[in-house]
Parts: sequence; C-alpha cells; structure tokens
Amino acid sequence: MRQHFLIKRRVLVLVGLLAYVGAALLCTGRATGQIGGFQIQDSLQLLGITRSDEVALVDLNGDGNLDAVVQDNEYAPSQIWLNNGNGLLNDGGRIGAQYEGLPLFGDVDGDGDPDAVSRVIRLNDGRGNFSLLRTNDDDFFPLVANRRARTLGDLDGDGDLDYVSETAVWLNDGSGTFRRTTQEFDGAAGALALGDLDGDGDRDLVVLNGVGNELAIWWNNGSAAFVRRSSVGTSNFSSDVVLGDLDGDGNLDALTSGYFGNSLIHWNNGAGEFSRSTVLTNGPRVKQSALGDLDGNGVLDIVMAVEGSDLAWRNLGNQRFELAWSSTQADNSWGVALGDLNADGSLDAVFANMGSFFTPGGGPIGSILTILPGPLRRRHG
Repeated sequence: MRQHFLIKRRVLVLVGLLAYVGAALLCTGRATGQIGGFQIQDSLQLLGITRSDEVALVDLNGDGNLDAVVQDNEYAPSQIWLNNGNGLLNDGGRIGAQYEGLPLFGDVDGDGDPDAVSRVIRLNDGRGNFSLLRTNDDDFFPLVANRRARTLGDLDGDGDLDYVSETAVWLNDGSGTFRRTTQEFDGAAGALALGDLDGDGDRDLVVLNGVGNELAIWWNNGSAAFVRRSSVGTSNFSSDVVLGDLDGDGNLDALTSGYFGNSLIHWNNGAGEFSRSTVLTNGPRVKQSALGDLDGNGVLDIVMAVEGSDLAWRNLGNQRFELAWSSTQADNSWGVALGDLNADGSLDAVFANMGSFFTPGGGPIGSILTILPGPLRRRHG
C-alpha cells in the first residue's frame, strides 16, 4: 500500500512539474503576451520548411481573399498559398516549373485579374491558373538583381500597367506586351518605388542606391519621361524604400530601411522633395518595411522585417513614432507584406523568414502577424 502511495505521489509530482513547465513555455513563448498595447499570439501555422526571402499578398483566384505567394531561397519556383477566407493558408502549388524570381502581380492584360510578371510573364485565367505569355531577357528582369528594384504602375496615363526597373521603363500596349523606351536611370538601384510626389496626378519615381547611400527623386512629366530632380542621403547599404503619407499632410513621405545603418523617414516638403529626415531605428538590420494602419486610428504605422527581431512602430502623429512590438524570436526575416487575411477589417502581415543559416533548410518559410482592431496578435507560420 505504501509503495502504491509513493508511486501515485511521484506521478502527481511529475504531472505537476510538466504542467508548470508547460505553463512557463506558454508564458515565455515566441509571441505570446502584450507589448506596447499590441496583443501577441502564436497560431503555429506553418508555410513550408525552407528559407524564404520574398513574399507578396494578392487575390489570385478571385474569391475575395488575399492569398500569399512566397519565394523560397533555394531557387525553386514561387509557392502559392491559397486563403480559405479565415486566414488559413493552404498549399496551392507553384508558379512555373523552375526558378523565375518572385513575380510582380498586376493586371497587365486588362481582364481584371492579377497576372504574374517576372522574367517570364504569365497571364491569370481569373482562377489562379497561369499560362505563359512570353519570356523576357535578363535586361527586363535580371534574376540576380533585387526584386524591389522593379515595379508596375501606370506611367503614361493610358490606364494600363507599365513596368519600371532600376535601368529603364517599359510601356504596356494593353495586352501585357512591354516595349522599352529610351528612358534610362543612372546607377544600380537597391530598390525603387512609385508615387505622386508633387501632386500633379502622375506617378513619380524614387530610386534607392543602397551602396551609394542615396535616394534620388525622378519627376514624371505625365508621359513616362522622368527627369531627375534631386537626391538625399541615406544610411550605409539601405535595403528598401517605401512611400506613404506618414504625417497626415497629404504628401507622400519616404521610409528607407537601413541594413548597416539608420532607417530614415524622409519628409516631403509639399513640393515633391525631401527636405529633412528623421531617424527611426539605429542598429537592427532592416531588410524591408511595410506601411499600414495597424490599430485603426487612421494613420500609417510601420512593420519591419529584420535580420533579428521583427519590429512594429505605432504612429503617434506629429511625425512621432513609438516602438510598439518586437518579436521575441529572431527569424532573420527578409521580407514582409501587409493585407487583411481573415476578413476582419484589419491588416495582417506575412513575413518571409530566412531562419538560421546554420540550420539545414533554415525554415520555417514564413510567419503571419494577425492584427485585430485595436490590439495586435502574432501568428507564426
């Protein structure tokens, strides 16, 4: 009887110890808890097991839900993850049969669905099935160059999406066939972005020379002819640039992500030029930043993919920001995209994670940050 009692007591002690350890793991988990007013929660949803360096969110099959397209770092075709409408992403196959770089997505043939533009242009049938239109040369979409140094936008005001890279401009004939113009840009760009900087109704261009520590402004004359207007300095090896009205004055500002230096907000003076800058971070290796209203107060906040702990910044107004969230586990993220994945009316984020370079596979391939109205919760994917 005594031996039975001792065994039972040891079992109870063991169960209690396991419960304590489990509770400790829950309390100290990668993303559980509340930091800076943002509620954090880990969903444990996995999006593959290999390293990833780029991610895009787009409704591929016309069901009204944002899907994810992830480029892994093993030089495989881009992976599609289809959204079931509740934010659960399921394997939707790959785009193409070989590595083509993560495409840009946009309606290049005017039929209302997003097509895929990389070195290979693939047209969407409206259901997320892509057929080959044409293959371009390396001059159009060099695979070894930074994907962020090219984008789609209506440059000449004719209603279709044109294409701009770090070197030149290609105009769309409306069917998805692009013709190169004589426009050229000086220097090799690390990233670029399009937006109406001077309020004249056309899309201007900012070109980030990451190695040269310079952000150049090119004004559009409305016909896809760009004239270099001015430039401002950035930090060493800036990795990304994104445009958005960060101070609510109606003008597009620029955020440059600092990889070996400061991440800077360059404020638009209202005349289409950046007259001064504010240091946002100093130290973390920021690979990419995304802008969006995270807490529903009508102003743009900032999410950063970092080679270390990812970051979220709350916009306080009056050109002030506070650090509202920092991930507790370093995923070495290289990319981030924002969009409402679970149809709750608030933005979510997907990170492309490189993981550890010393771990085979490096996974997981991505993580999801779900942002509820008001608070913010973290979902690992």
